[in-house]
Amino acid sequence: SLISKIISDNKAEQWIHFSDANPDLLNQIQLLNPDIQLFYTAKSFEDAFATSINNNYTGFLIKVDYISKEQVAQAHANNLKVILWGVITQKATIEAVRKHPDGIMTDNIPMLQDILNNI
Repeated sequence: SLISKIISDNKAEQWIHFSDANPDLLNQIQLLNPDIQLFYTAKSFEDAFATSINNNYTGFLIKVDYISKEQVAQAHANNLKVILWGVITQKATIEAVRKHPDGIMTDNIPMLQDILNNI
């Protein structure tokens, strides 16, 4: 596909991430280029963990409220990356940082930077 070719031509497999809640779509992308990093968007840790392991995804996206620090550690122990979203308030941002994910999605970058600088 054209997208796969552009990614390959630019050696962008390690810095372009695809995420979706549909494993069929992610699996089609994986067939086009198995080096592209794929993230499953899940509504529960159990679903995220099982689907990511079973399909050999890079990791998963999950709402900060749906995962514990221990579950993030469990994912990491199984070589899965975890990206948290739904991080809007200061309380949610602090909670997200304390869970030690690989990424935090927020619309308030200055607040996240301030919290990271003061930990």
